[in-house]
Amino acid sequence: AVLDAHARQGDTAGALRVFGEMRAARVAANQAAFGTIIASCAARGDSVQATAWFQRLVRERMAPNQVSHTAVVSSFARGGDIEASCLWLARMAEVSVEPGVWAYGVIAD
Repeated sequence: AVLDAHARQGDTAGALRVFGEMRAARVAANQAAFGTIIASCAARGDSVQATAWFQRLVRERMAPNQVSHTAVVSSFARGGDIEASCLWLARMAEVSVEPGVWAYGVIAD
């Protein structure tokens, strides 16, 4: 809840601090925690960090879901890179993750 609160306020640094504290306390990060970090990066249009956290999620042997994929799509769209957003949409289909309406909507914005 604290991680999400920081992310929702656009405080990615605070969210990352809480994430680090969770890991230091040996609390296993789940897909929701990673998704929250990715979405926080996306809200700022930081596609580099959103992609890095997405890759970290995969390295942790978690299957990225629609939310984590869409957050990366959003990060590129908010950063003005519509071409990369479209490539990530195509990637979703390649890995059998159905892009929802929101995934298309973030590009249209």
